[in-house]
Amino acid sequence: RHEPSLPSTVNKHNATLELTSWDPDLNGLYQCEASNDYGAQKTFLYVHLSSASGGSQAGWILFGLLLALTISAAAFLFFRKHTKIPSFRRREASHDTPLEQNEPIRPSGDSS
Repeated sequence: RHEPSLPSTVNKHNATLELTSWDPDLNGLYQCEASNDYGAQKTFLYVHLSSASGGSQAGWILFGLLLALTISAAAFLFFRKHTKIPSFRRREASHDTPLEQNEPIRPSGDSS
């Protein structure tokens, strides 16, 4: 940066700058210059950080929705597994096998 002093959230270690927080005060154009026996090079990096509160809120909202969906699905599956619901499906008799009979059919007038 072209300002003489760096913000307190920037640590300088030899030729490395460490940004210790995501603070909009760090916004700006940073310049890096390097040179050795073979030549010199200069490059720039533009840093733009916005306030973290908007992204943080959206993240928490998404987390809450996913958590609610997961809990709802787990509760649905739990109750579905542990609740006895009568089945009204018709059983279709196969034409290949005879019907089972436990006792013979008696005429309605027979009292024996």
